[in-house]
This record gives sequence, C-alpha cells and structure tokens, in this order.
Amino acid sequence: MTGIKHRRHLGRMLLVYLLAFSSFVTLIMTGAVLYSDYQKEVSIRDSSLLQIQTGYLPSLAQSLWNIDELQMRTQLEGVVNFPYVVYVEVSDDIGSQFNAGSLSDAANLHSEKFDLIYHDLASPSGQKIKAGLLNVFVDTDLIHANIFDKALVILITQFVKTLTVSLFLLWLVSVLVTRHLHRIVEWADMNNLEIPLVLNRLPGKWDELERVTDAINSMRTKTLQGIKERDDAYDELDRLNTSLELQIDKRTSELHSTIKRLDKSIDALRDAQKQLVESEKMAQLGGLVAGVAHELNTPLGICITARSFIDENLETVEAQARDGNITQTELLSRIDGIHDGL
Repeated sequence: MTGIKHRRHLGRMLLVYLLAFSSFVTLIMTGAVLYSDYQKEVSIRDSSLLQIQTGYLPSLAQSLWNIDELQMRTQLEGVVNFPYVVYVEVSDDIGSQFNAGSLSDAANLHSEKFDLIYHDLASPSGQKIKAGLLNVFVDTDLIHANIFDKALVILITQFVKTLTVSLFLLWLVSVLVTRHLHRIVEWADMNNLEIPLVLNRLPGKWDELERVTDAINSMRTKTLQGIKERDDAYDELDRLNTSLELQIDKRTSELHSTIKRLDKSIDALRDAQKQLVESEKMAQLGGLVAGVAHELNTPLGICITARSFIDENLETVEAQARDGNITQTELLSRIDGIHDGL
C-alpha cells in the first residue's frame, strides 16, 4: 500500500526555513553585538572611574582640606554626571560628609572607594596627608538595561527586516517559480502529450525554467515520435501478421491440394501396383501354361503323328486287303509299324 501524501507548499516551507535560519543568524549576530556593546559599556564605566580617579581626586582633596563646601558639592555633581555613577559621597576623619546623587533600590550597586590625598605644598618636603575618602556607587543594572534595550531594538528590527525580506522572497519565488511549477503540474495532470507546455512568461527570457520547459517539450516530442513509431510498428506487424496468415492459409490450401494429389497418386500407384501384380501373376500363369502346353504338345504331337501313321497304315492295309494284293511281308511290316505307332 502506498502512503498518503500530505500536500506541502513550497513557499511556506521556504518562508519557515528563511525565518528559522535568519532568526538563528540574528540571534548569533545579536549575541555578538550585545557582547561587544557590553564590553564597551563596561569599558565606559571603567573609563569613568579612571577619569574620576585622575581628574577629580586632587581637587576634591583640596576642597575637603579647605572645607570649601560649595566647591565640594559642585565637584561631586560633576562626578555624578559620569555614566553609570548614581551616588557619591565624601567623608573625613572628623565625621564631615558630603554627597550627591541618590541611592536606589538596585541590587547591582558597585562601590569604588578612593583615598583623598592632600599635597601640602607649604611644607618644605611637600607632605601628603589623607584628607578623607571618596565613595563612588556605580549601578550595574543600567548597563544591563541598556544592553537589554539594545537587544530588544535589534531583535525587533531584525525580525521585521527578516520577515519583510522573507515575504518579499516568498512573493518573488511565487511569481518567478511557484506559479510556473503549478502550471507544469497542471499540464502533467492533463495527460495529453499533444498539447505543448507553455509558461505564462514574458518572451525573450532564457533561464532554468525555460530550459526545463524546452527539455519537457523535447521529451514530449520524442515521446510522441516514439509512440508514432510504435504504432507504425504495430500496424506493420499487424499487416505482416495478416499477410503471413494469408500466406499460411494459401500454403495450407496448397498443401491440402498437394496432399490430395499425393493421395490420388498413391491410390493410382497402389492400383498400378495391383495391376502389375496381377499382370505379373498372369504372365507367370501364362509362362506356366506355356510350359505345361509345351510339355503336353510334344507328346500330343507325337501321339497325333503316331495316330496319323497308324491311320495311314490301317487305311493302306484296309485298301490292299480289299483289293487282295497285299503280301504277307508287307502286312507284317505294316503291323509292325502299327505296333510302333501304338
């Protein structure tokens, strides 16, 4: 038994494959871009801390040593404006504290502490004195949020772009390929090789579909030619069979006539044989009769001759006796002749 064939649309399959492959590539590329952006954001955060360390620590130490509160707050506001810095505070050994920004409930706050070293230029040795401590709070969640926002934007834009390109490709494949494949299938379902395959396309195009169409039409022509040659061969075979049957009938009739003639000839030969046998019998009988007659004619001839001799002697004796002129010697001689004849 043949299995049930489920109808599958080439365009839908192509769309699914394109979306799947594009999504896979998009995820890989997005991951690479996000990883690079994350490294950049981390580098920006580290660069901010480095700038704070190199550019603000000396001035903050000077302001803290001079207890210049206004200058201190201005400088702290400048520190808070660095990327990912949400809160800063400065404290000294006597309990004074200055701050800027605000602490949130973020769980990924990273704290960096820097010593504020004051350089006493008035002293001959340029003594370095620890004036206080700078504590900088960096919100790592902001990095993750920026990366997430970028990932969301990239994924949405890539998905829209991929979907748009896939739909365009689907439409393009449908216009350039699929509808012509449907036409080829419809032509094949007609099962009529007399009708050539013609695609609804602009003239002058020569591509794979035209090559397929030409190959199908060439195969159709060769198939029709083969069918015609086969039919001609069948017709010729039927004609030869008919001619052969007529010849067989004719030869059979001639054979029957020949057999009849042979039967008549055999009957004639048999009759002739019988006649020859009869003739041979008659000839042998004639020979036998001739032999017997020869064997009988000789003594009969002798007998007839003897009888004639006896008759002659008797007539002579009888005549001489009537005349009375017969002698005894002649009588005895005649009697001896009669005895010899008897």
